[in-house]
Amino acid sequence: METATDLTTSPEAKSSRPKMIPIERMLQLKDKNLTDEEVATILGCNRSNVSRRLAEHAPRLQKLDNFKKYRADILTDLQIKVLDHVTDDKLNSSSATQLITGMAILYDKERLERGQSSTNLSVSGLVESHSGKLEALEAELAKTMGTLSIEE
Repeated sequence: METATDLTTSPEAKSSRPKMIPIERMLQLKDKNLTDEEVATILGCNRSNVSRRLAEHAPRLQKLDNFKKYRADILTDLQIKVLDHVTDDKLNSSSATQLITGMAILYDKERLERGQSSTNLSVSGLVESHSGKLEALEAELAKTMGTLSIEE
């Protein structure tokens, strides 16, 4: 958190040459819910410069926010575009492999964005791998139950 001392002693505030303040620094301060005036004071520039620079980047920031919000749908759309370019001719060339690999990667990313697993699990394989363990547990339970019956 910026303090009053930070406002008057920050390197940005002491500079007398033209400011080349990175937009990232302005955005960091704005993310702390500071006003343009407060950001300007911290950075040692005019409020109008902060407002102008932020306004210049507003479309890009909106585009980034939209991308984050709709990322899974964007990845789905890219998959469709990739699949639309897979032709019989391309299936016989190495570029088809690249397209399919790209589609598979996008599919995994889409599933992750939707909170779904990207791992292929075989239910029958899981049952088979755990059936031996289940049988051993059932035998142990029967033995324990038998021991309990005898003691009663």
